[in-house]
Amino acid sequence: SVGPRSLDRADTLEALKELETKYPKEPVSMIARFHHVRYLLYTEGLEKLGNADPREREKALKNVAESRKLTLELIADLGKKKEKALLQEAYVNAAIAEKTLIGSPVDTGKADQAASYYDEAAKVFPDTELAKKYTKEANEIRTNAE
Repeated sequence: SVGPRSLDRADTLEALKELETKYPKEPVSMIARFHHVRYLLYTEGLEKLGNADPREREKALKNVAESRKLTLELIADLGKKKEKALLQEAYVNAAIAEKTLIGSPVDTGKADQAASYYDEAAKVFPDTELAKKYTKEANEIRTNAE
């Protein structure tokens, strides 16, 4: 079994990837995969979309697209487990990535797909404030799809 310190020491993308591959059946691998997605989507993706350098913006969009791919893999794996909170986060991350990629020259996202991910996130914990928020977001995306 892998100790909790191994994740604390994973302070680079390479270190996270190492944990993902070295301990595929351990919980630390799933957590490392989530950190990997968060880093690509938020830190190396969304935060850098406003960069003045078009090459940096393209790189940021590629990171968002990669985070979507990795998130969809997580969703498939989480579907076999009972980790509802992680499943909900994965659907939200997929929705954010998909929505960000709508109209992107790098990898085009689809409005109906982004809305569907928000719908799935809402289903994880129905009758909660978050579910209402995600349903509202899905409806807004559908309304403004064009």
